[in-house]
Amino acid sequence: MGAFTTLDKTDILNIEELYQLEIDDFYPITENGLSNSNFILIIKGQKHILTIVEDGVEDKADLVTEILLHLNKYKYATNKVLTDVNQKAINTIHGKPYFIKDYIEGEVIMDMNLEQIKEAGKALAKLHLVPNLSILSTKYQTESPQFQEPIGMGFDVKYEEWLVNQLERFKPILAQDLPKGIIHGDLFADNVIFNDDGAVIIDFECSCHYFFVFDIGMAFIGSCLDDYQFNSAKAKAFLEGYQEVRILEPLEVENVQLFTEYAATLMSIWRFWNYNYFRPRPERADWHRLLVDAGRQISEIPTATFLKTLF
Repeated sequence: MGAFTTLDKTDILNIEELYQLEIDDFYPITENGLSNSNFILIIKGQKHILTIVEDGVEDKADLVTEILLHLNKYKYATNKVLTDVNQKAINTIHGKPYFIKDYIEGEVIMDMNLEQIKEAGKALAKLHLVPNLSILSTKYQTESPQFQEPIGMGFDVKYEEWLVNQLERFKPILAQDLPKGIIHGDLFADNVIFNDDGAVIIDFECSCHYFFVFDIGMAFIGSCLDDYQFNSAKAKAFLEGYQEVRILEPLEVENVQLFTEYAATLMSIWRFWNYNYFRPRPERADWHRLLVDAGRQISEIPTATFLKTLF
């Protein structure tokens, strides 16, 4: 269960016929996403990406393509999706949904400098200005029952007990009346491409209708940790870029620290679920604890110090 998909020449011939394409070459992207298998297709000398959704979440591919089409409608710069001879964006290969999108040229920078992370902040703020898409879930993916199935199975008893208490602790915080809309939900450095247009955000598999301040917190976890240590200078630069486009409301500012801790918690759930239960990898079985520690470190910063440093 959970193995990444491979493609052969027969698969490519079927894709060519369905999309009326001439594929000159294809090869896997070495670093696949957390939930996908990705391949480069060379079509008339231009790169495209074929993404196969691997994590078993129903209708995920349909949702991702709808999000991309919606973002393009509102001139938000990201990938464009190809459609087949029947004007369908989604098809199935080896029993798994897939779609094809154009390739955005540029560079992924895993250790962004302050100016680059400021550009990433601007790009996220522009996303938050796009009108909502009604089909989006109102929950973040790891809040759903599917991702919490391993809780209580004894893979890591202390973590499982901590997680139950942590999720209960955050319920009042999530009941606050904070601005919501389309969020990316996974703004790690490998989901940002830099080119002449600045920072371009890609990979919207985790998008939902949720708190903007949570998206900022997830960006801190994804792009402002150095060896799981919080880098306040990067977080400050990110917020400076963000607020050049969209000004945070006072209640959002007040809750940035808490939502950063919550983002670390929800990302730890993904690692726990994936590496212990869905796609077991013994060498990564305790990776969720790195995010628990990062969230705890952030929570232990005095709130006044945290806000003064970032704002």
